[in-house]
Amino acid sequence: MVDRQTISSEPAEVLRNAGLELDRTKVKQTAEEAVYSGLDVQNIANINLLVATIIATVTFSAAIQVPGGYDSEGVAILSKKEDFRTFMIYDSMALGHTSSFC
Repeated sequence: MVDRQTISSEPAEVLRNAGLELDRTKVKQTAEEAVYSGLDVQNIANINLLVATIIATVTFSAAIQVPGGYDSEGVAILSKKEDFRTFMIYDSMALGHTSSFC
């Protein structure tokens, strides 16, 4: 059983009482690794945001300037084609998904 004095002691003292030694160089190294891993997470988040922004830009421009262009009435020339409809569905899905990341 642990007495009250042990609980309120310094961690290094508790380890010494248990017959262990605290290696401060490893503790410092672990703390530095934690800082670096935090930076890595921030960098990954920034890269993901950049990629999502680029995808959103491309999909938005594809929705505005549709492949094949428009006829004199303002209707997309390829609007009757099944492939065009499939393209627009996937383009809209890509824009929606990337917008949720930004």
